[in-house]
Amino acid sequence: MKIIDKNMKQLLNKKIYVGEQSIKAQEKLLKWGFRWYGSIEPKIKQKDRAFIFLHKDKRISYSNYYETFKRHRYEEITIKELLEMEVEAEFKPFQKVLVRNTDSDDWTVDIYSHYYSDLDSYPHRCVGGWWAHCIPFEDNEHLLGQ
Repeated sequence: MKIIDKNMKQLLNKKIYVGEQSIKAQEKLLKWGFRWYGSIEPKIKQKDRAFIFLHKDKRISYSNYYETFKRHRYEEITIKELLEMEVEAEFKPFQKVLVRNTDSDDWTVDIYSHYYSDLDSYPHRCVGGWWAHCIPFEDNEHLLGQ
């Protein structure tokens, strides 16, 4: 299950003190399409990091320091809020989406087909192929070609 598009926006540009629940938080975020900076694989990393940041490109970063976390401009949400979020299918068949495989690739338009969880690296099946990263076209038009 995936988070609804409108709720996904509620997670972008956020910071979370995850404390000792880093693994639970990452499991949920990776399932929703977030990835660690520098990785296209949906793998749990940085298990001992208490402070994480969720960026507008669905990337996760971390800090070891409370002062860095507190000074960061992102809005804070609690680990409880994150873990209690309800989810449902993010994409629907024939939905217009933006896709790419790596951070260095430009976003291109495709038509969504389905999600295939057995393909960890490229789980999004679209008319044009299999993709690692997929976001809604709507409200992200400005990313096309970037």
